Amino acid sequence: RAAGALVFGTPRAMTDFEIEDVVRRFATTARVAEDAGFAGVEIHAAHGYLLSSFLSAKSNRRGDDYGGTPRKRAKIVVDVIRAIRAAVSPTFCVGIKINSVDHQSAGELKDCLEQLTEITNVGVDFLEISGGNYEDPKMMESVASEAGVKVSASTAAREAFFLDFANSIRKTFPKLHLMVTGGFRSRLGLEYAVKSGACDLVGIGRPSVVEPRLPRTIIFNRDVSDEDARLPTKSFSQATLSRWLGVKALGGGTETLGYVAAIHKMQQAAAAASV
Repeated sequence: RAAGALVFGTPRAMTDFEIEDVVRRFATTARVAEDAGFAGVEIHAAHGYLLSSFLSAKSNRRGDDYGGTPRKRAKIVVDVIRAIRAAVSPTFCVGIKINSVDHQSAGELKDCLEQLTEITNVGVDFLEISGGNYEDPKMMESVASEAGVKVSASTAAREAFFLDFANSIRKTFPKLHLMVTGGFRSRLGLEYAVKSGACDLVGIGRPSVVEPRLPRTIIFNRDVSDEDARLPTKSFSQATLSRWLGVKALGGGTETLGYVAAIHKMQQAAAAASV
């Protein structure tokens, strides 16, 4: 707790004015994105960030209109979606990313499904399932792809971090477009996730940084067999400070910073090539 307070500071409850201002900012950002030519936006309500903190009973201890029940904890997210819808055209895509509650209690799953009912009733085009926060940063975990090791159907079926939770969502919201992100390291793993019916879309982050042409070179390249079609990753050393403090987020952050640096290198190379 002491290390967490040192890194992140001490949180406080937002005022109603601050909440309303945040809602307006989301709407303004979506409108600017549409004006700039984007076809849609995704609302980030996962990973322990602001909207995720409101949704979570662990972090949201409010007793007003924005806390106290699952429905009230979802109010700010519902308000954000409504504000965005009012600011953009009817064809503009609005998705949302939420945390998985895998390996947690049935009560937490029930709360999540109640919140998703409120969210889907307002109208989202897709739901992305991820997971983790800065106390337990699942979204930052490194899952290495072992070069030279053949992929089997049984191991591919266990790749995705959050597929079980996606199945729970699918049963309650069968018409909702679902995306699962996290843990995919092979073509067979991607195919299994979609063919199982648990999701409609898959998200790939880190392997696409290592190999930006991933769809062409591996995923849809039939010259590469299913058994050999692994998605590449890199491993970045964990900082000494993070190991000493025992703060998981710092270790995960080391991995993230490594991939961010790789993205910057790609950007610089692209800029140099266009000159």
